[in-house]
Amino acid sequence: MKYELRRMIVPMLAAFFLAAAPVGAQDAKVKPAQKAEKAPDKIMPADKPEKVPDVVAKVNGKKITGKEYQKAYAELLGPMMGQSKGALPPDHKEKFKSAVVERLIIAELLIQKAEQSKVPVKSSDVDAELENIKKRMGSPENYKKALETNGIKENELKGKIRQSLLIKALIDRDIASKVTVTSQEAKTYYDSHPDEFKVPERVRARHIIVLVPDKSAAKAKEEAMAKIKEAQKQINKGEDFAEVAKKFSQDGAAQKGGDLGYFTQGQMVPEFEKVAFSLKPGKVSSIVETKFGYHLIKVEDHQKPTTQGFPDVEKRLIENLKSQKTQK
Repeated sequence: MKYELRRMIVPMLAAFFLAAAPVGAQDAKVKPAQKAEKAPDKIMPADKPEKVPDVVAKVNGKKITGKEYQKAYAELLGPMMGQSKGALPPDHKEKFKSAVVERLIIAELLIQKAEQSKVPVKSSDVDAELENIKKRMGSPENYKKALETNGIKENELKGKIRQSLLIKALIDRDIASKVTVTSQEAKTYYDSHPDEFKVPERVRARHIIVLVPDKSAAKAKEEAMAKIKEAQKQINKGEDFAEVAKKFSQDGAAQKGGDLGYFTQGQMVPEFEKVAFSLKPGKVSSIVETKFGYHLIKVEDHQKPTTQGFPDVEKRLIENLKSQKTQK
């Protein structure tokens, strides 16, 4: 959960400019009136930014601190490590360090421009986004822990949210509002990327699971089997599957009546998947054994593979293409 909190800030400037873009992306251009000074590259190590100066850059007198650099470095490093399968190529390390600083500079320039332009951001919008973050954290305890883990106080978080909303408003006003995508452009994209609009076969199912830990003794397995059989008996008598799941099931879906939502092939263990995709909607399986334990499965819906029609995706596709143009 170390960086989860920062990823939730919509659409955080860090997410917009510090996302996993290629390290060799085009350098930012800074106008003469918007002075940005970088600290020497030699003091920024390639693998871990452990020893950095207190100030890594100045933008019109505003300092970008070493701490901010370290956080941005770590945030960007994760996706880059994934792309390079475990390690950054040596020739990318110097570019990577520079890219982090440059993106922080771009971020600060945009914040300053938004402030100078008096782009409106309501306190109520900041508060609403903060509440969204709290809800997504799941509980007050998780939220508090995330603040502590990220080394940030709530007032600082609200400041980051405000900056994010400032940037979004500025981009919407000065860039996004001037970007257009026609229906024909969207249709051309749709026709040339058919795989993106294919929806695979999927099933929505509920289940009841009685857990059987690995290497369980024979007696424990017998007790688990007896419990799943009792659940099966109640269902066969006509009791609602969801209510029986709440009483008997032993996983996180129990309180949702065992609802697992929709899933496609390959998402569940083979024994479970085989049964789920063979059942007709409304039917309940016999007892299924997997490495997790004993299950009863009820299929609620079974959707065959299909392709989304252009009218169904046109509006969303136009917005996505506008977003891509805006970021360019």
